[in-house]
Amino acid sequence: IWLFVHTHRVTEELRLYLNTSCNESLCVQLRSYDSVLEHLKSYVSQPEVKVWIGTEYTNYALYEIITPQEKLMTSSYSPVLTTKAVKDETEQQILRDAHVRDAVA
Repeated sequence: IWLFVHTHRVTEELRLYLNTSCNESLCVQLRSYDSVLEHLKSYVSQPEVKVWIGTEYTNYALYEIITPQEKLMTSSYSPVLTTKAVKDETEQQILRDAHVRDAVA
């Protein structure tokens, strides 16, 4: 996962958190926010590459770069939100506890 951010704003604690207990495909690689267009151009120039983007929160400049259209996979759901839907054990336990508290109330 590539996360394009203003890297000078990211603390060391956050850097460690993003890559704790991740498997290879879900480890977060921080990239400079200013490099997103160049990086995307380079990425889509590779053969057999597809790019999945959410239609509600992606700006037009990114859409323009992804050509031919066969490389573009769209969804109204953001890939980030879809990934966040996967809960680890701690998050699952917190949700269970919240449901129990709600049921008692």
